[in-house]
Amino acid sequence: MNADADLSPQGTARLILDFLAALDLRRVTLVGNDKSVRRDLAKFARGVHPNVLLDATSRLGEFTGPVRILWGDDDPYFGVEPGRQLSDAFPHSTLSTVPGGRAFLPLDHPDQVASEITAAVS
Repeated sequence: MNADADLSPQGTARLILDFLAALDLRRVTLVGNDKSVRRDLAKFARGVHPNVLLDATSRLGEFTGPVRILWGDDDPYFGVEPGRQLSDAFPHSTLSTVPGGRAFLPLDHPDQVASEITAAVS
């Protein structure tokens, strides 16, 4: 992303929606995994306000498409329970755990992430 991009939750959602609309994409698989990710993540996190999270969380169940969640089982800060809770929020969700996985699965377990993406779109 450009350093001055709006990476608030609302700004990020607009970027994604604009991208999908520009390419006329209807069935997509979104995978978050970009260069300068620490900068972008920090900028995104600064824009997250509790009310925005509560509003978004209350509407997760409205999404009726398939959701596949890949979660590491060995992260000291994000145990498996938040992954289960996230999975339970969606009506058609699958939770898979990666043994020994931590928060940055694409960096630590790229083959497993690639396999899960392939399985999701096949």
